[in-house]
Amino acid sequence: MGLNWNEIKSRALLFSKTWDDACNEKSQAKPFWIDFFEIFGITNKRVATFELHVKLLGGKRGFMDLFWPGMLLVEHKSRGEDLDKALTQARRNLGAHYTSEANILKLIKPLFLDELHTEFERVKGHPQRLFAFHQKLRQLTFLDPACGCGNFLVISYRELRELELKVLRASHELSAHRGQLAVDVHGLIGVNVDQFFGIEIEEFPAQIAQVALWLVDHQMNLRVSVEFGMYFARIPLTSTPHIRQANALRLDWNEVLPAQRCSYVLGNPPFLGKTYQSKEQKVDLTAVMHGIHGAGDLDFVCGWFVLAAKYMQERKEMQAAFVSTNSITQGEQVAVLWGELQRLGMHIHFAHRTFQWSNEAKGNAAVHCVIVGFGPEDKSVKTIYEYEDIKGQPQAVPAKRINAYLVDAPDVLLSKRRAPICKVKDCNQQTPSTPKPNDCGASKLKHPPPNQPVRAILLRASFTIWLPQQPASFACSATMHPIANKPNSKPPSLTI
Repeated sequence: MGLNWNEIKSRALLFSKTWDDACNEKSQAKPFWIDFFEIFGITNKRVATFELHVKLLGGKRGFMDLFWPGMLLVEHKSRGEDLDKALTQARRNLGAHYTSEANILKLIKPLFLDELHTEFERVKGHPQRLFAFHQKLRQLTFLDPACGCGNFLVISYRELRELELKVLRASHELSAHRGQLAVDVHGLIGVNVDQFFGIEIEEFPAQIAQVALWLVDHQMNLRVSVEFGMYFARIPLTSTPHIRQANALRLDWNEVLPAQRCSYVLGNPPFLGKTYQSKEQKVDLTAVMHGIHGAGDLDFVCGWFVLAAKYMQERKEMQAAFVSTNSITQGEQVAVLWGELQRLGMHIHFAHRTFQWSNEAKGNAAVHCVIVGFGPEDKSVKTIYEYEDIKGQPQAVPAKRINAYLVDAPDVLLSKRRAPICKVKDCNQQTPSTPKPNDCGASKLKHPPPNQPVRAILLRASFTIWLPQQPASFACSATMHPIANKPNSKPPSLTI
């Protein structure tokens, strides 16, 4: 005999309480799913197989955590682990890097979450102001233009629902229903998945992102049910996340979410150096960077920064933050990218300087990253997160300004140049066919005395200088590599 809905509700609430602290896949996966099926009065032996042997991509053998033919396929992970592993190899070719929850929080807390919690603390004792704050939460919208499987959107939605739960608690304490064991919250829950928008180039991750948002919505609804003693569910599903499968560098983001309605842009766009970009990626980036001198040297991630800056022109109070390779804040890329962003009126609000994370896939190297929060409006309060150890925790340092090199200093950009900054002779004499380095006689040395052993040193600046066998110290710093020495001897490297 089938269970009625009240019995299913009771079992579901008990299940959520029992497994609230579950965290270990190896020891808890099987009993977890047995208890899950029991919610609906289903014995797993009738429908599902644990640890089913399967053939993996590439011909290797592996296991599927749980398989219910024609109904359900489960890949179970311990809390905090990467759910994108099945896509790791394919997405790595696209420049995607998995971002842990800890690193997501490094971005969303200074972008919007810390400020919202501060505002909540100010208004929680005032009914009218608390109600207005709750309405504000419902009106916020979020766009991840490189959403992958939805990690940033899922964590952002969960944290927003957690904050809404605090609002409901505070509101209940201020109401005439204080102390009531069960409260009907159906008309009170406002934050919903339809506030979250994403763009993803691959079909499968785009589908996962949408389902993941519904799942976290269900989890938070169970939290509300436990908190207020009355079952809450959004069935049938009338609201949906807005995940668009498309190439974000070719798509007008206004087609996904009009800029006038967008509150925050966030995410972890793909980063690939210029030598690792495919022909298609170079074409996409060139289309975005049209007219920007030196754009051919830029990392692939820069396309998202420029498009975000242009997108925010239509709503000046909008803010954005991206995880990126640290190469966009050092070297020759800085002047090219940030020169354009400054032209578009962007200001950096907060920044995590270089830190390291490694994803959980075998064989993948650690990635050195930065997080940059920026927008059209300048802010009086800015923060730089410094790392004494790039593998450790950051220290928040207040800043008056944050420049493109992520330091508290004026906005000065050092551009690549081929001409000297002062009036000196040109050291290059060239013909159209053959460049000829020449120092104009400034470094000319006398020929060595006859019969004195010498070595020829090739400088990286393409100058050849003849020195005695035991060269004297020089007031310079350069790495030199001997190209000739005593007969039958191995030429050592020399740094002077």
